[in-house]
Amino acid sequence: MQVLSGADVRAEDEWKQTALHKAAEGGFDEVVKVLCHYGALLNSLDGLGRTAVHLAANRGNVGALRELAAHGAIMSSYDRERRTPEDVARVFNQQEALNFLKERDALVALAFIASLATDYAKSRPCAMPYSSFLDEIWPCLALSFTLLMQELSDGKECGTDATSAASAEGGEVSQNA
Repeated sequence: MQVLSGADVRAEDEWKQTALHKAAEGGFDEVVKVLCHYGALLNSLDGLGRTAVHLAANRGNVGALRELAAHGAIMSSYDRERRTPEDVARVFNQQEALNFLKERDALVALAFIASLATDYAKSRPCAMPYSSFLDEIWPCLALSFTLLMQELSDGKECGTDATSAASAEGGEVSQNA
């Protein structure tokens, strides 16, 4: 591999694509891993404003998406057409990639919520011991995660239930729904 002999992993072709763009699009997971290790720009934009994540999502290359995510690539950036990698996977009917991106978004959201809860607990002036606060909030976080994963596995969009659907249409939800 030329990377080992000193090739520039950040070099671009006439379309402003790097080797990382090509490897992610082609589904060469191990090459993606090596390029990331040797300093490839994870969020570099090609001539159409697409990242390697967009190209991997376009082709349904989940292994490349996993490698990019593991190395810290931004998984939800917009291209010039204002599409995220999740949008691209949906448009090109790449269900496995779409599921991976949705699950990753859900995990990131839950981690963010957990960090907010932790920060809140640490900032409370001795009203409740930190461990007691976590004992109380953890079941709620676990339930939220379980419900979110259930929605994803059912193929529903996150947050679409009878209440949100009815309110979006200006209607009311019966108490029996």
